[in-house]
Amino acid sequence: MAQEAASSEERIEKYLATLGAEFHARMERTVERIKREFREETDRYIGSLSEDLQSKFDLVVEQYDSIISRLDEHGRKLDEHGRILEEHGKKLDSHTEMIGALMEDVTMLKEDVSALKEDMWEVKGGIKQKADKRDLVALEQRVSSVEIRMAA
Repeated sequence: MAQEAASSEERIEKYLATLGAEFHARMERTVERIKREFREETDRYIGSLSEDLQSKFDLVVEQYDSIISRLDEHGRKLDEHGRILEEHGKKLDSHTEMIGALMEDVTMLKEDVSALKEDMWEVKGGIKQKADKRDLVALEQRVSSVEIRMAA
């Protein structure tokens, strides 16, 4: 019986060894299958993330290009406005000079008008001192009447 027990134990050990090897092989296949499925799912997920990030990156690039073109357009407008402002500055300088010349002319005109007023007052005063035609006619009549009285 001892031999039978040893033989039974050997068979059990062989069976357990075979069972362990099968379990181990089955576990390796299961682990490989899980790894493969995980890898495939991870690849799909990373691919999806990559596509999403790429589309967002493309959108950012498109917006950046749009911003750059708008900045360029604004730069051109600013250059044009600067040129217009410079032209207006030159016109303003020219107008300032003209206004200065006109002010000098107006000052001279005021002085001339003032002198003309003074001359006019002198002429008016001189005319008032001189006898006009009515005064001469009246004086002539008075002289005639005095001559008539003296002759009589």
